[in-house]
Parts: sequence; structure tokens; C-alpha cells
Amino acid sequence: MGLGIIVAVQSIGLNLTSLAVVFGLLSVGIGFGLQHVASNFVSGLIVLFERPIKIGDRITIGDVWGDVVNISLRATLIRTVDNISIIVPNSEFITSRVINWSHRDPKVRVHIPVGVAYGSDVPLVIKSLLEVADNHPQIMKDPPPQGLVQRVRGLIFELRAFDLDTRSQGKTGHHQRVEQRNR
Repeated sequence: MGLGIIVAVQSIGLNLTSLAVVFGLLSVGIGFGLQHVASNFVSGLIVLFERPIKIGDRITIGDVWGDVVNISLRATLIRTVDNISIIVPNSEFITSRVINWSHRDPKVRVHIPVGVAYGSDVPLVIKSLLEVADNHPQIMKDPPPQGLVQRVRGLIFELRAFDLDTRSQGKTGHHQRVEQRNR
């Protein structure tokens, strides 16, 4: 049947060579257009089978930081701590550096910088930082929190403590700057 169509088309004077060239160029254009779709599809399969991330994980990829809400074959939906949904192509998870804050263990150490006035009582500031950490319900007692002088010039201290759950990072101060004034 196909041979009959080819003979019929040639007998009415249409040149199949030029038609083959047009279809060839069209298929190359479609191939380039679907390159990213195919890449994301294959990457989606890798993400789904290898499971470097799963729904509920808190991740950082590039400048995006949030919780994995949905993983599909083409893209992954991430909800930021500001409740913004961001669609990330799955190829990003294969080619970029991904930080999975809750991969195997939900606890993570938080670093909270605290600026105080120059001339503040250093031991009192450290004692105050440790008291705040001891009174916070999400901060682990073991390993114990640490209060450190980060920078003497301008007196920047840092509270380091292990948070029981990466989901509370916004509540305990992860990625936040806390200012304290000397009284």
C-alpha cells in the first residue's frame, strides 16, 4: 500500500526528495525543541528511582530553599518558607548541587548571629544566648548548644545549637539575623 502511494505521488509530478528534506528539517527542529523535555523526563526517572529527595524533604537547590511538595516526571514542586511554590525542572536535581536538610536525620545545627553593642559583658552575652537555647523547646540538650564570639570588632556572637526538626528552622532562627542591644 505504501509503495502504491509513493508511485501515485510520483506519477502526478510531486518530488519526494524535497518532501523528505522538509520532513527531515522538521524532525530536527522538533528534536531540538523536545531536548529539554526529554532531559527533564529522564532526570525525573532518575530522581524517582534513586530518591535523593522525597516529598516532605527540606532542600536547598541554587537560591531556592523549601519543602518538596510534589515530584513528577518533568518537574518538582518546592514550597518555600514564605509559602511560595516554585517549579524546578528535574534536570536541575541531576546537574546542580542539592542540599537535603532532612535526608536521613531531621536534626540540623543552626547558626544564629547576634550583634551586641561594643563594650558589652562578653560572659553575660554568652550566658544569655545559652539560656535562650536551653529554654527553646526545639533545641536539643545533647549535643549542648554553644555560644561563641564570632568577631570581636563590632562584637558579633553566634549561637550554635542542634534543632530537632528542620521544619522549625524559621522558628528557631535559621537564616535569620537577631539583633540584641546592650541595656
